Amino acid sequence: MAMVEKIGYALFGGMAMWAMVGTAQAQVTVYLEDDVKVTFSSGSFDNRNLNGEIQDVAIFIDDHRLLTADEVEVDSSGQPGTPDHVIKLLRMKNVYFDDLPLSIKTMFIQDMAPGVFSDLSNHSAHMSAITDSSKFTLTGMAYSAHGMSMTIDSITSMPFTFGALANGDPFLRKLGSKVENMILTPLQNRGTFAQFIAATGEQNLTLNMTQTQVNEIRNGVVSTDITLNTTMKGIGNLDAQLGMQMSVDSYDKLFMSDAYDLEPDDFVDVALDDMSIMFTDYGAVNAALQMSALEQNVDYNVARDQTIKMMQSAFSSFLPNSARDLTPPLDRFIRDSGQLRLSAVPDRPFPFANIMQYMFAPDAAIKDLNLKLVHLPHDNDNNAETLQKTKAVVR
Repeated sequence: MAMVEKIGYALFGGMAMWAMVGTAQAQVTVYLEDDVKVTFSSGSFDNRNLNGEIQDVAIFIDDHRLLTADEVEVDSSGQPGTPDHVIKLLRMKNVYFDDLPLSIKTMFIQDMAPGVFSDLSNHSAHMSAITDSSKFTLTGMAYSAHGMSMTIDSITSMPFTFGALANGDPFLRKLGSKVENMILTPLQNRGTFAQFIAATGEQNLTLNMTQTQVNEIRNGVVSTDITLNTTMKGIGNLDAQLGMQMSVDSYDKLFMSDAYDLEPDDFVDVALDDMSIMFTDYGAVNAALQMSALEQNVDYNVARDQTIKMMQSAFSSFLPNSARDLTPPLDRFIRDSGQLRLSAVPDRPFPFANIMQYMFAPDAAIKDLNLKLVHLPHDNDNNAETLQKTKAVVR
């Protein structure tokens, strides 16, 4: 059984065995499988509906401790091991991972069936495990390694919205997540990341991010729009939108099953409908040029001009026909900051499988994708970026 499946089984499927213990005494050990065990020091469960709490919990795989938690609270319905078994509420407090420099203050899951954790490659398990009342929240995450620390106030799922296929099967129409105050801090004053952050004038990199995916079925084809909005203090805002279309079968393989086993033929009908990537600079360009000037021991303006010349040379050699349209906006962006917008609106859906055919003809790909690059000064966007559907903003 895969590691993540074992964890899911330990947290959810094993609750039935914990329930049989009743009111626990000091350091109870329960074996969920030959190689999976759980220990806890106190707590009790109702063995009819698996409601209750346990304290001082540890989960082991092959006698190796995986994680500990101060408290696990669970409220479930349905018979364990059946499709009706649903975790109405699961809360874990102060979770620490032994093999990762990672801790989580609280983990909260509501209205999800164990199948979403124990059978990651099963489409029906996903659909039966998630409902429009499902949600998850992680708060107080902390990670520290490789000369950097990361803290996150919260990661929260956005409301799930469902529709139905023609045969009545459920269809996930909308999902998403929100990350609040992801703070990356260098732990030492060397390395590219540390130097870049220092050049921005900030002590760390603070990100807030929202990602959504909306799926619609139109004339038997799934239309998918993925939107990402990210604000980075002292650096800038990144807003991106990707529109795709595909068959229902390809949608199932890409988004509702184990994507690690995908073959190229499995997504041959997946096509790009439109794309927009917008970056509004609030310090990133200046910081990057400062770093370049320091590394080369030259004046800031010299570093800027050298960067522009290198960019022009690279574009001219790689994209001889498109460089004259793409380099001027980049030139202005490097010199004047502002907003840079990259968009693609092909005349007809562009199959992703065709991308490999354009490896040796990138100019042709840019033409067929109708790829455009636009620079806008800060005065034009009034320092407020609102992502719209690409087809509505590209001229």
